[in-house]
Amino acid sequence: MWKFIVVPAGTLVLFIVLSVVGNAIESQGLITSPEERAKAESIAITAAFVLFLVLGYSVVPLFVRVFILGQVKIGNGEFPPVKALRRHEKYFVFGVWAFFTIGLLIAFPAMVADGFFQVAPASK
Repeated sequence: MWKFIVVPAGTLVLFIVLSVVGNAIESQGLITSPEERAKAESIAITAAFVLFLVLGYSVVPLFVRVFILGQVKIGNGEFPPVKALRRHEKYFVFGVWAFFTIGLLIAFPAMVADGFFQVAPASK
């Protein structure tokens, strides 16, 4: 069960670290040119998106396991749907991941075409 907690918690910690490092770089004025700023922002956006995906995928087994344990604890462990989910927990998680991946594959070209990973020019 602990392995299902480590990845989401680590991802949240990395989100915080990314934010702190970005703020430190910004406040120290280490990036001066607009080109450097755009590149740094693009890297930060990409890193945050990857962390978001890792978090989204990693909480699925955690939530499924917590749901099953909760159902067993309240006495529903012998109901057929819960028993089936307990027997096929891994395949259910793989199915949810496949569903997430199909959605991502459908949306990703549109995200790139709409400039999701590009930084908007600074307003003056």
